[in-house]
Amino acid sequence: MGQQRLAGRSIRFERDVYGPSDIYNAVQIPVSLGQAMRIQHVHGTVSLSVPKTGVKGSIIAILRDQEGNAIAAVKMQEFGDATATIPIDATLACDLPVTSLQLQYYVDMPGTQVVSMSLVLN
Repeated sequence: MGQQRLAGRSIRFERDVYGPSDIYNAVQIPVSLGQAMRIQHVHGTVSLSVPKTGVKGSIIAILRDQEGNAIAAVKMQEFGDATATIPIDATLACDLPVTSLQLQYYVDMPGTQVVSMSLVLN
């Protein structure tokens, strides 16, 4: 599925997802950091578009660290033809040392869906 690069401290990702072959299969996308970093705050948005009228879309999107721990996650459902956008705003109790990141998503409904994520790590 390719690799994403961290631009400064921002991650941007968009992908068309098709069911039913993607249903219940986790898509894992490594994020190249370039160097280790510390994270205390994550903010941005996750969007789900369902371009076909009468089709229900549903995803689970997760940002994970090198140990597989979830840093931010969202479960979304949308009934097409429509787009939903959810804000992400997470402050961690203490700085999290990160050496690698992974975007992961599950599609749990059939049909064409577009997943977009835009996150900033501070």
